[in-house]
Amino acid sequence: MECYKQRSGQSGFTIVELMITLLVAGIVLSLAVPPFNGLMDRRQLETATSETINALKNARERAVGREEVVDIEQRAKSLTCNHDSATNDDPCDGYNIGYDAVSITADHDFSFDERGLLENANPGPGVLTLTLSHEDVATHNFEIRILGSGRISVRQVDI
Repeated sequence: MECYKQRSGQSGFTIVELMITLLVAGIVLSLAVPPFNGLMDRRQLETATSETINALKNARERAVGREEVVDIEQRAKSLTCNHDSATNDDPCDGYNIGYDAVSITADHDFSFDERGLLENANPGPGVLTLTLSHEDVATHNFEIRILGSGRISVRQVDI
């Protein structure tokens, strides 16, 4: 006895089966999107932190290499680097370190002297802290610490 009768020349899925498959796929995707957005925001904060460290190291190397002071000024949500012997065509003068959704805040303006040492605008313990925060990441920030020797380190701060 034959249980199934196959229609000759017809095979595939019914419209109901396809609709149910699309419905299940839509539910699964809607559950995955919010964690993915959070992952992208955290990744953007990590990238901004890494790029800021590299820009600060480059500013310090410029100070030592050219034997001149490189000033770093706090601007709105970013930092701007300037140096003494800048010419109008120097691409490094006025270099802005900033990102759309990431805020960078410093204790105050600062400089690297011609030996690569940190010059604080405010007298203090010789340590400067930069804080990087993302407007959509509520779990942590990153702190970049610059010691008086010019050494740069970073740590994640949970909030």
